[in-house]
Amino acid sequence: MKQNSSTGRSPEAQWGLGDWMVALNLQATDLAALLESAGGRQHKTAAGYISDIKRQKQHVSTPEDAFALIRALNHAAQHSQNPVMSCAALLEHAALFLKSPAICSFNFFDVLEAKLYTLCDTVGRPDLINWVRPRPPLQLFGREADQREVLSRIRDYPVTMITGVGGNGKTALAWFAANQAVRSDLGLKDFDWITDRRDVWEWQDSNTPAETSKHPEPEPLNFDAILRSMIRCFDWSDLIGKPYDHLLKHCQEYLQRSPYLLVIDNLDTVPGKQEAVEKLLNLLGRGQGQTAVSRALITSREKVTADCAIYPLGGIAREERTRYIRYLQRQYAMPELTDTQCEQLGDETHGNPLLIQMAMQRYDTAPPLFDQIIHDLKSGSNFAMFFGPLIKELAETFPQAYWLALCAAHLPIIHSSELELYWLEVFPKEGYHKALKVLRQKMILEMLPNGDMTMHPLIQSYLRSL
Repeated sequence: MKQNSSTGRSPEAQWGLGDWMVALNLQATDLAALLESAGGRQHKTAAGYISDIKRQKQHVSTPEDAFALIRALNHAAQHSQNPVMSCAALLEHAALFLKSPAICSFNFFDVLEAKLYTLCDTVGRPDLINWVRPRPPLQLFGREADQREVLSRIRDYPVTMITGVGGNGKTALAWFAANQAVRSDLGLKDFDWITDRRDVWEWQDSNTPAETSKHPEPEPLNFDAILRSMIRCFDWSDLIGKPYDHLLKHCQEYLQRSPYLLVIDNLDTVPGKQEAVEKLLNLLGRGQGQTAVSRALITSREKVTADCAIYPLGGIAREERTRYIRYLQRQYAMPELTDTQCEQLGDETHGNPLLIQMAMQRYDTAPPLFDQIIHDLKSGSNFAMFFGPLIKELAETFPQAYWLALCAAHLPIIHSSELELYWLEVFPKEGYHKALKVLRQKMILEMLPNGDMTMHPLIQSYLRSL
């Protein structure tokens, strides 16, 4: 977290209102005037109100007052160009403020989540966050260690890749990590968020009546689109309209001149993804006798063999799953689950946050028996949207690898020798290792230290349901 330049302190969970005022160099009268303009109390009562909260004689007791204070502090940060409560750090700092027992009588963070997003869209990066699908939450659950690890890899490697099964939260982690990286001591000037906009188009189209949806489907993401996206985002106006070779050369020069972060979400949708990562490494300066100045962060369901730092992302940690489920219940006014049901749902989804959310929404909108939801999770019948496209592509492009995946899914323990015997009953030996390589690259199979293999339980359930 970037420190406040005037005090040298980083915001902390135990800060009271006085600490925030010191960090922003605000007097009570200054904050009172800002609070009034932000829609809070009248100035004549605001000064006393602020003084009482500062001295903890009373607490902020309504979400309206809490939100008005956030707006006032953000306005002060914008005016003074202070990093505390600034646009870049607003989500993180607002969460600390609203959860502070020294300031608020209640944790208003969950209550104000939607309004905070609106505020961030008006002062932050709406040009980027509008392309983030699914939209990231304002709070990550059980991902503190993951954020640290990803930031460490961004610091040490030109290209970092977050991998994992669909719904595990790769996009949300990348969004938080990118914002954190820009605010860190890495000295990054800015970041660009690049994704296959067909996914966003599909999301927008599914939420728009057919007769009013007039936007043409975007072109698939390719490396030329990656270059043109960073040109727009970083305002390299002298490169607009230039041919591809010209772009490649000058983007390389600009990325070596000043530190930027490129975030490419869902690389698995890019044709020739392996080649794209190689081009990206060269663009950042690999193999030129230079230390890469800029960095890239990628999310993908598939691994590549290029020279980048891989961070495999699993589900939410077991001890955090119930807290996440309780958060969803408060946020969307969903039916209450018992602690035992929360644990069971977390275990059956293996902490996959999107699967947890979908299961709870199903329980909320058309409540079947809870046991039926658990049964469907165990049988894999709800996983088509997650793994259907991956398995369909595998069946169409590598039918023998698809056959091998089906065999492996039905083995209680995937012994390499046993799987190879099944293969030899149908196919020549020389194709086995190629098929195995495909399955490992797509993270359908993973090697264990003892030479056996493992398959993600959710993928295994889905394959068994076919």
